[in-house]
Amino acid sequence: MWIAVDVHRIQPPEKPHHSLRWVVLPTIPPKAAMKTNDLGAMLLRSNVRRSLLLVALQFVAHFTAYTYIAPFLERNALFPASWIAPVLLGFGIVGFVANFAASAVVTLHLRCHCLHWAVSSCWRC
Repeated sequence: MWIAVDVHRIQPPEKPHHSLRWVVLPTIPPKAAMKTNDLGAMLLRSNVRRSLLLVALQFVAHFTAYTYIAPFLERNALFPASWIAPVLLGFGIVGFVANFAASAVVTLHLRCHCLHWAVSSCWRC
């Protein structure tokens, strides 16, 4: 369920980094205003609760991983502290793009990848 906002009354922001959403996102007029009871009803659905729990766990996992990865990069990889956040951001961006690229390749050549997986699995036996 989406929370509808009447964007016709909202003026575009002055800051340039916020202006992209005004170009990319479509203007959708709201059907009705969301009430507090609607939020409670939405949280009664098991799929919604499960999704929110998974998002929260992933959020906590990222911060936990950073807690251990940052000192490792400083001590063992000899990265300066000021480089850790950009390096991890770059790693995340590359991983995000690689997921889409791998998905596209597998989708285009699914039969070939399945055959390769089957042969390589048997080869290890």
